Amino acid sequence: MGRVMGRRLTGATLVGAACLAASIWPSSSLALDPHVFETVSSGVVLVKATGCPGAGASLGSGFFVGTKVVMTARHVVNDCRTVRVLIEGGRWISVAHRTHWRDGKAQLDVATLTLMRPVVDVWVFSLRSSQVPLQAKIAALGHPLGEAISETSGRMLARSHDHLILRVLSGQGYSGGPIVDKDGRVVGLINEGLFGRDPGVLTGAYVGDNIIAYDFSSHWGRWRRTLCKGYRNGGVADCGGNARSTPPPVRRTPPPPPRPPAPPKPIPWVPPPGFTLWTGAGDYTRGTVAYEYEASCTPASAYAVCWGVKVVSSTGCRDGLFVKTAAYDDTRAVVDDGIDEIPFAAAGQIVFAQGDTFAETAATYGVTSIDCYDF
Repeated sequence: MGRVMGRRLTGATLVGAACLAASIWPSSSLALDPHVFETVSSGVVLVKATGCPGAGASLGSGFFVGTKVVMTARHVVNDCRTVRVLIEGGRWISVAHRTHWRDGKAQLDVATLTLMRPVVDVWVFSLRSSQVPLQAKIAALGHPLGEAISETSGRMLARSHDHLILRVLSGQGYSGGPIVDKDGRVVGLINEGLFGRDPGVLTGAYVGDNIIAYDFSSHWGRWRRTLCKGYRNGGVADCGGNARSTPPPVRRTPPPPPRPPAPPKPIPWVPPPGFTLWTGAGDYTRGTVAYEYEASCTPASAYAVCWGVKVVSSTGCRDGLFVKTAAYDDTRAVVDDGIDEIPFAAAGQIVFAQGDTFAETAATYGVTSIDCYDF
């Protein structure tokens, strides 16, 4: 469940990128300094999903964006029953919840995994805070063929909507791994490779020298804000609130003058018929947000179950509206959760948020928090 941004690549873009790749000379130097690679490599994990349709098991890569949150490609874990990640030191950690991200009704090949417990002795990646330029050196990190972590260097060739076309050698197992710049900051997430028609003779695996990656560098601000709000206790990098500050010195000042009389209280806002005033968790002005459950929705997959929520604000959420929902089993235990982002909502405008889950034990759902920003 969740929502951010995304579009499809066009055939013309792929052909153009492939032709461009043929004319670009390979880099003779690594994109990452060996010391940088040694520092960030602990943040790259092997993702193993079991009980998957057809194949039974699926292997891919992922990377820490929080002490309890791993990001990977959606197709690595989609419709699989169980997911675990292998971190540095040979430790396996089970995944408690999966969140699949989308742009409206179009699924993105991006997923976040909430771990059963936080991990404090690994590198937590940050998103690059500017768009990666064409021809820039980049590095792909991952676990090819499910083996030890590997780095391959390459260059940025083209950008198509929300995707990057990269010239970098890759193979099966890199899916979900990070694309990083020379400082180890994430610029993209590996979605797929443009491989040859036949597998390798020795390994039986497909390899290629061009890959497609989701472009975080063009939307880093929105993604960082979404991750910070969606995973408040996930230890996400660059969210603030973790740094310790020295308290200001105590100053002796005269007592303040008496306060003027309080102005009369405004008339409370009355939500539209059928809506209920939201009084639960979230970052919003009390008494300005209301919601109503909506029975009509379109599931993201034939295997998914969806639910809808209509939300309205008397003041508007012009800097983003975030609706977090959860799915529960018959014992009211949470079996899945997610967050849906509406980039803009005017005052009095009724907007629609949706959640999806692949959990077979899901019986009911509900809203857990609403964030409304109107700076």
